[in-house]
Amino acid sequence: MVGTTHFVNALLQRQGLAKVCTLRLCGPATHAIPPMTNWPQDLKDAVNGLTAFVSGGFFLDGSIITPLDEDKIRSLVRRALTLDISSFCVCGVFSPCQKDQEERVAEIIHEESSTAYITLSHEIAGLGLSERENASILNASLRPLAIRTIRALQGNLPRRIPLFLTKNDGTLLSAEDSMRWPVFTFASGPTNSMIGAAYLSGIDNGIVIDVGGTSMDIGFIVNGRPRQTQANVRLIDDIRVNVSVPDIVSLPLGGGTIIHVNENDGSIRVGPNSVGYRLDQAALAFGGQTITATDIALAAGLTSGIGHSTVKLSSSIVEQVLDYIKQSTTRNIDRVKTNEESVPVILCGGGSILMDINQAFAGVTEIIRPAHYAVCNAVGAALCSISATIDSIVDLLPSSIDGGDQRKNLVAAVGFMGAPTVSHELLPNGYECLLAVNAVEKYLLKNISAIYTGEIGGSNGLMGLLVAASKQVPCIDADGVGRAFPRLDQTLALIQGCCPTPACLCDVRGETVMCTDATISTAQQLEDTFREECTKRGLFTGVCLPPITGEELKKYVFPYSLSRAWFLGEAKFNHRSDAIQAVARAGHGRVLVSDGKVISVERHTTAGFARGHLTIEIVGRNLVIDFQNENLIARFDDGEILATVPDLITLVEQDSAEPVSTETIKYGYRVSVLVLPAPEAMTTPRALETVGIKAFGYDLPNYEYIPSHAPINSVWDVFYKKDIDV
Repeated sequence: MVGTTHFVNALLQRQGLAKVCTLRLCGPATHAIPPMTNWPQDLKDAVNGLTAFVSGGFFLDGSIITPLDEDKIRSLVRRALTLDISSFCVCGVFSPCQKDQEERVAEIIHEESSTAYITLSHEIAGLGLSERENASILNASLRPLAIRTIRALQGNLPRRIPLFLTKNDGTLLSAEDSMRWPVFTFASGPTNSMIGAAYLSGIDNGIVIDVGGTSMDIGFIVNGRPRQTQANVRLIDDIRVNVSVPDIVSLPLGGGTIIHVNENDGSIRVGPNSVGYRLDQAALAFGGQTITATDIALAAGLTSGIGHSTVKLSSSIVEQVLDYIKQSTTRNIDRVKTNEESVPVILCGGGSILMDINQAFAGVTEIIRPAHYAVCNAVGAALCSISATIDSIVDLLPSSIDGGDQRKNLVAAVGFMGAPTVSHELLPNGYECLLAVNAVEKYLLKNISAIYTGEIGGSNGLMGLLVAASKQVPCIDADGVGRAFPRLDQTLALIQGCCPTPACLCDVRGETVMCTDATISTAQQLEDTFREECTKRGLFTGVCLPPITGEELKKYVFPYSLSRAWFLGEAKFNHRSDAIQAVARAGHGRVLVSDGKVISVERHTTAGFARGHLTIEIVGRNLVIDFQNENLIARFDDGEILATVPDLITLVEQDSAEPVSTETIKYGYRVSVLVLPAPEAMTTPRALETVGIKAFGYDLPNYEYIPSHAPINSVWDVFYKKDIDV
């Protein structure tokens, strides 16, 4: 059994990587987000040999987006082979549900080259097109290197001894499968250490702290195996993937960590830099000039027999470092726990000498450093077991967007309609909303003079800009909701009684459905008709809402929505050390939870909406958030209500302040919860009948919504000091 970081190192160093021909089976869908979007340019240059959108792909219900064009695919394969590309990645929309097309493309590739290396995305990961495709491309680029490496290992072993590599989940992968799926071995290092620690200590459930020369990994073992996560996994260079890896917290704290001492006041700073492999040259214990964490352990009497020099440090320095180690460890032990119950902690790795096993830690029953703790990794590799995977795909359903009216010079709102859980896999082709606008113009025999976004939430927040740029017309700094809401009839224009027609829906094939006054008379009918059509068309469509005039625009939209989004982003990126508070200030909002952990998520799709609730563990109690495409209500588990719609309840990653949507939130996320006030027009009694908490089926007799309002500025006014006549 072998655990290796060889393939991760190859990606880090950009060495030994093969050029990949990536074939995305998608038909007209998903074109707006090409393969390898947001990859580092140097890694993309090293891996990208040929990329193509080709026919194929499925909708959620199993219907085909477009049939495979086998002649076109065969032509692309031949072109790749002439470019000396022998590694292929095939990724089809909803292929984890329907693998037939990917397998047929693999047959075509083999017909053209019997020696080609082929990675099929449905064999790598589940739903989540971009993440699954990223993992598959990385796998394809590593396959030739994996074959060379593993065959070299086999060549140095006796012929009858089989070779296995350890997987991310602590099970074994045969040499043959490792050559096929090297991506499954990326995180085997922490996994092996945790398994070895559990075995050597005899404890099957608890926390493992693995301390090396530069870092400390803290994870939870359940029944002797590391708890896994697929939440927000970034294997390399911030590239998101959806493969399972150990759920660990990593700290820049190890035996080689440098201790910085302020000569003026004697205060210390621990790391984050480390002397690494130069410990036996740089540390005081070896006659060097650098104070390391190992020197602190020696001076504190936590260990002995390391180095050849006596370490003498002031008690103040030693106590400060030991206190820092204890506080950091205690805080992160709590991060990996899922409840308040105290648990045992197992120390492993050579750097675990930094921990005082006789010291008391909050939430810890005992601290154990087992015999042979320094070689837990090797022991864990020898204990890996056999595994199998069974995936089950359960049918889902759809969601929504917003509204407008019509007359002289017309302005139209655009956006996507559907279930967010589907859009995570079925990416847009980039033309759905544009074609819907074109269809409305054709029906009216009149051009749209300007575009605005239907709702300033998620990808819809950018659609006004994209469609306006395509049509070369102005984009109005406004939206129809002041945030995002699930239904079309929850836009201000339709709440105030504007005409619900004409409106158009367009699917990824370019097929349109037009609603006119001959078929639709109310906003509710428009919502029901479009939702039914959206469900039939894969739960992902573009919409052009009923156009309105300039006068109506002033009354029935929320000005400066794009500016508000810009200011929120500016606050996040320019205040990285205080990003969450900065975002709350920029949005005139408040922070409900500054540091919580998602401990459960229940999500299902019914009646065209993604519904469910999530539970966030905070100190002393749990916060529950219900959602229907958007977050509706935040309350403690004892029933105390903290916030409801129409105010915006938003979750952001605790470390980065990156927003987390209802379709991507998963167990294990560390989040903060913010509440931003709704626009004043959405807090009137008439508006609350449609967008207040009662409109979503909640009967809360003891709760009264109290609105708060805040001014929204225009980017133009702030930076150019000019007034604009909307």
